[in-house]
Amino acid sequence: MDNVKLSEGLAVVGTIDPVANTSSVAYSDYVDMSKFHEIIAILLLGDMASQTIDFDLVAYSDTSASDTTVIISSTQLTGSTSANDDSQIVLSCTADQVRAGSDTAALRYVRAAFTPGGAVTGSTAVLVLAGKARFNPASSDDLSSVKEVKSS
Repeated sequence: MDNVKLSEGLAVVGTIDPVANTSSVAYSDYVDMSKFHEIIAILLLGDMASQTIDFDLVAYSDTSASDTTVIISSTQLTGSTSANDDSQIVLSCTADQVRAGSDTAALRYVRAAFTPGGAVTGSTAVLVLAGKARFNPASSDDLSSVKEVKSS
């Protein structure tokens, strides 16, 4: 595993493209956790103004999104001061945590969920990376929107 480049060991598997914050929930692409041992979701915040921010990793048994199970949630951030402007929230979970999230259904798919509240101001983006792929290189599961990966 020492000879695997980081660009090959990680896959870009989900995004919420940069958008102006609204009051509705935005979801990333579905991540099939049967292909990876771990994912990490990074929320990139701009000017929060007076918004509140909720950020979760949510699991499902399939991609119909009919059985929502929250796996991990961030502490709610508030923009009442500039202390949280231009900051990041990082959530991470393993495939074992996803499977353990439900007693009745075999959970397999995960999405990042971003819920803003309050004034609509700055833009926000989410990047979901998967690592520890069951089959290498992980980068072979990059989203089709990834235009280029370079390494030296």
